[in-house]
Amino acid sequence: MSTDGRSVTLIEAKSGATIASDYTDGVDRLARVLRARAHDRPIATRVIHGGMTRQTRGPTQLVPWYEIDQHTWIDTDAPA
Repeated sequence: MSTDGRSVTLIEAKSGATIASDYTDGVDRLARVLRARAHDRPIATRVIHGGMTRQTRGPTQLVPWYEIDQHTWIDTDAPA
């Protein structure tokens, strides 16, 4: 988890290079729980993976491992 006091970014790392259909389930589930508990800050979700492609699945961004130094980890436009 990363936060700047105004927003929260949930981050999960996976070593696999093949992105499975359930790859974002963990961070998506945690984001739903936080939002249901009246979390008042925007919550973004990211999954770092061992593959080579950047993707978006629903609200979650899938970030390849080699781009972690180029990524913004706080998302002020995340859904509240």
